[in-house]
Amino acid sequence: MEFYGAATMDISKEMKVYDWRDVPDGDFAILGDPVGHSLSPRMHSAAYQFLELDLMYRAVRVPVGEVVPALEALRDLGYLGVNITVPHKEAAFEWCEHVEKGTWRFGAVNTIRLENRAGVNTDVPGFLKVLADQGIEPGARIMFLGAGGSARSLIAACSDAGFEIGAWNRTRERLEKMVGELGVKVDILESADVQGFQAIINATSASLGEVDLPIVWRQSAMGGFAFDLAYGPEPSPFLKWAKANGWLTSDGLPMLVEQGALGFEWWLGKEAPREAMLRSVGL
Repeated sequence: MEFYGAATMDISKEMKVYDWRDVPDGDFAILGDPVGHSLSPRMHSAAYQFLELDLMYRAVRVPVGEVVPALEALRDLGYLGVNITVPHKEAAFEWCEHVEKGTWRFGAVNTIRLENRAGVNTDVPGFLKVLADQGIEPGARIMFLGAGGSARSLIAACSDAGFEIGAWNRTRERLEKMVGELGVKVDILESADVQGFQAIINATSASLGEVDLPIVWRQSAMGGFAFDLAYGPEPSPFLKWAKANGWLTSDGLPMLVEQGALGFEWWLGKEAPREAMLRSVGL
């Protein structure tokens, strides 16, 4: 689904989705499937405009199994860097020859320098800032839904930070395999029952297709926080159910901006204009 944000800045260059085989010249891009909903091109273009940088950021569709040739094709075209979104974060990690300190722990990257095949995961600090802004501190009990690249990196980071973690996935075996590879202490849940959790994190792609998840919702008696990594023009079914049960809610826009700003700084060595980036996505 496409997201139409209430942007307050004029982004003059049209945002179009390209197939990786047909992408024109550019400087930076986001790779994923789906990718048409992404606000990363709008956000980074706003940053370039604010700082008067002559750079182009494109949205590129890359089907499953094609991320390696896509990365190499963009590198050959002279692109400087890419962001990686679902479902390619783990495959992109494998392509990287260098990862920033600590990123190897997560087994997934979302930001790459193409020239030297270096990767970093800016999702992690972006996510931890979201939790901190909501007063969710280490020691709190939080539940993750999903077992993909995003869940993998965030579960590892939260375990390292001292959170108590429960996790649920439709395919239990995939979740068990991921937890075993990470070597972290996680309570693998038989059902997605929110009882006893202070925060519930939807790290699945269900919201991109407006799919409802089989969550056992209960009224939040302690100001619980429900966070969906996805974002869209309307609240996802996950966020609607959470709000109906008294949970504080947020979609992924705050995390999107922070991880994007950190990636901008890693690529360009310049302070990111966060206020301009926030305005560009309607925050």
